[in-house]
Amino acid sequence: SDEEFLRYLKGNTNSATEKVMVPEDNDAMSTSYLMVDPAGRFFDNSKGIYTYSEAINDVGVKGALEQTEFDYEKFIKRGAVYEW
Repeated sequence: SDEEFLRYLKGNTNSATEKVMVPEDNDAMSTSYLMVDPAGRFFDNSKGIYTYSEAINDVGVKGALEQTEFDYEKFIKRGAVYEW
């Protein structure tokens, strides 16, 4: 549950883990990640089952993204652009 997740974070977060752990609940993760399978297709499970785009090499990144549920605004909102 959400409460259990928050309780876990509170009990397992300290100055050392904050540098390597990025806590995200299911809502933050859903549709905000780009995943690529070994066949070179984007895939997601936003509908409870895995769905796949056509191969990125066949239709290009833009074409493959249009076949997914990827939410760029949600990606940015969760702070997914990291400085490595």
